[in-house]
Amino acid sequence: QTVVEELPLQPLGLTLAVTALAVARRRQRFVGCRATAQVDPDFADVQERKPRPNEHLKQAANCLEKGLKVDSGEAMRLAAAVNAFALQRDGRGSAPNTRKWARRLVRGLDHHPDLVPQLSRDVGGIINLLRELEMRGDRHKVRSRKIARQHQAVREGQRGDVAAYSEASAGMAESWWAIAVRENIRHWIGEHRGSRSSEQPATILDIGSCTNPFGRFPEFETLAVDLNPYPGIEGVAKGDFLDLCIESPANMASGEKYRMGNSSELECLTFGSFDVVVLSLVLSYQATAQQRSEMVVRARKCLRKGGLLFIVEATSCLLPDKYVDIPKWDFRPDAENWSSIIENAGFQQVRFEDKVLEAGRSHSILQWQFEAVAEPKNVIKPLRKLTEEPSRSSETEQQLGRLDAVLEKMQRCATMAKTVFPERVTEAIEQRVEDTKLWRRHKRSTDAVRDKTSELDAFMQKMLKLVQRKQQQQQQQRWEG
Repeated sequence: QTVVEELPLQPLGLTLAVTALAVARRRQRFVGCRATAQVDPDFADVQERKPRPNEHLKQAANCLEKGLKVDSGEAMRLAAAVNAFALQRDGRGSAPNTRKWARRLVRGLDHHPDLVPQLSRDVGGIINLLRELEMRGDRHKVRSRKIARQHQAVREGQRGDVAAYSEASAGMAESWWAIAVRENIRHWIGEHRGSRSSEQPATILDIGSCTNPFGRFPEFETLAVDLNPYPGIEGVAKGDFLDLCIESPANMASGEKYRMGNSSELECLTFGSFDVVVLSLVLSYQATAQQRSEMVVRARKCLRKGGLLFIVEATSCLLPDKYVDIPKWDFRPDAENWSSIIENAGFQQVRFEDKVLEAGRSHSILQWQFEAVAEPKNVIKPLRKLTEEPSRSSETEQQLGRLDAVLEKMQRCATMAKTVFPERVTEAIEQRVEDTKLWRRHKRSTDAVRDKTSELDAFMQKMLKLVQRKQQQQQQQRWEG
């Protein structure tokens, strides 16, 4: 407008005025382009893109595409159905809530592959499928709570609800994955014994077993011990493993592996008298980390040298919280920590597996096999669940705060990069952010966190420069055009 006022309208007339106004507008646009090209390193002036249709389903669809091995179109259809379920159940169809239920769908079908055919149904069928998975999950939680409450009641000198405990334990023992785990253990024992398998039965001490499932195998001579044995089951002795006396063979009759008391309860076990000890879904129900370690120490005392210890545990032992995407979680770092503590009791690890497979089905479950190679010790470090880990030092917390700040900037950089780079580039940045978040949830040293922060900060600064350069090039091309 200023340019127009400075130009005489006569004799040039209206044509020159319009031309001058166009020049002024181009000059104003150029200044605006220059301002836009100057990107603040903190991304304060980055405006979010307008959401595209179904973009709130994209994260859930990506999760379903990878977890269920389906194509992108099918994944989006499933994501829409999951979104409908989230709206119906929670009243929230946001992207995070839809992704949460998508992860639960993937995890649930991993545990219950017999429900996979229901994926081919319409939206109503998928909603019913999610309800069924939620119901089965709730049933498992109820069983776990009943078992944990009974353990706590016995520790406090109370009787507890014996019937509820026995029913919950028996129900869990007959799950398909529990049966598959026992078949694994049976195979591993036979593999370890080799030609000795046909000579005489392997003696097994099965702790926390109210149904004596290993007693069904003819190659085993089994003693099952439980707080409250299931009624009518043979070969199960009542007793608390932490309170049982472990006697020297000199104080027991020749060949005697255990002794029963007057009240038909197990009184004591013989030191070094068993070939195998099984602790299946027992350690996680102990009230303290020290009690878990004490059970491992006692298990070593009951084993002969060269004997085997099998530990089977729920994945929750090595998860930081309930929001973890289990199929993607790496259990090995924390499993190695448990293994090193257990080995100090006189063991050597033979194998660790975090899944059990059977007839095309899979279930996430932690399985260790150890061999007794050294003399037993009386004390080892506490076996802590990941949720029980001591709080980190203030220095580590500061480094984690810096790492979180870098991750936030990387996320905003990815948002900004979507305007100038192909989708595969921005997806790679977002994937690196997600991988780092998973890495962060494990217990890490201060130095490791510091190194990871420096690495990501350098990567983010490099990406920022590329984004700035690309934006400047685009704005320059737009102005020249």
